[in-house]
Parts: sequence; C-alpha cells; structure tokens
Amino acid sequence: MNNENILTARQLMILIILFSVGTTILVVPSMSAAETKQDAWISGVMGVGIAFLMDVCEVSEDVFRLYVIRYE
Repeated sequence: MNNENILTARQLMILIILFSVGTTILVVPSMSAAETKQDAWISGVMGVGIAFLMDVCEVSEDVFRLYVIRYE
C-alpha cells in the first residue's frame, strides 16, 4: 500500500480541530445575530469575557498547584 495516502493520528486531529473551529466561526455568529438582532455585540462581548475569566481561573489553578507541590 502507498504510504502517501495515509493520515497520521496527528494529521487527523489537526484536520478535525480546524474543521470544528472554522464551522463554529461561520455558524455561531449568524445564530446569535438571528436571535439578538441589533444587540448581537453584547452576547459576543459576554462570550469573550466569560472565556477570558475561565482561562484566568485555569491558569491561576495551575500556578497554585505548581507552588503547592513545590513547597510541600
């Protein structure tokens, strides 16, 4: 069998991630705009804010674990 036509696990993972992100970027804003009309920007700002807070909490938890494990 020809090895040029086989996807590796890494290539498949990248393909799935890019497809999911691309589809989300195209579909979610239109669904949001259909529901909220002129106020779609508010839901976008709220989504970015919530994602930022979740990211900050995750980073602070990792830093906390790093220091707790180091000084035990």
